[in-house]
Amino acid sequence: NAELARVTGADDRKALDECLGMVMGASARAQTLVQQLLTFARQSATELRPENLGPVVERAVDVIRPTLPPLVQVAVRVDPDVPSVLADVTQIQQVVTNLVTNAAHAMQRHAGTIAVALERFDATPEFVETEPDLGVGPYARLTVNDGGLGMDDTTRRRLFEPFFTTGEPATTLGLGLSVVHGVTRR
Repeated sequence: NAELARVTGADDRKALDECLGMVMGASARAQTLVQQLLTFARQSATELRPENLGPVVERAVDVIRPTLPPLVQVAVRVDPDVPSVLADVTQIQQVVTNLVTNAAHAMQRHAGTIAVALERFDATPEFVETEPDLGVGPYARLTVNDGGLGMDDTTRRRLFEPFFTTGEPATTLGLGLSVVHGVTRR
């Protein structure tokens, strides 16, 4: 596509834009793949710092947006009361990228909106009884909703397994949700 863009030049603006869009999409997919592999393979502990996740989430969505199908829109809502969290910015960007990419794939090339929300969640003593890994207090909750068909029971049981995918092997490695799970469980 880069070669086609060079050959096409300014003579055919529409073809040039299409070729450059394909190059940008391939570059973004390559970046995502490398980040997933590095995050998944990382053996050493990362340095966690207090972070305001609002700008991090917004930047991640801005990076992934050009790679999404044209019929898919992304709406981002950030609650101003979200507490700072100890996080690695690169890993949080990878989490958002993986979740939005999975949401776009779930929509199967249909028009619709992916809703990304970052909000404050206050864990109560009652809630903590059901989630023993958490303590009472404020948290940042990230949700990504899409208009896809959902998952069957078999898929739900396997969705955090490394290399499990419902997508085409040529387009995905099946690392997305296993990376999300690994980053968020820390």
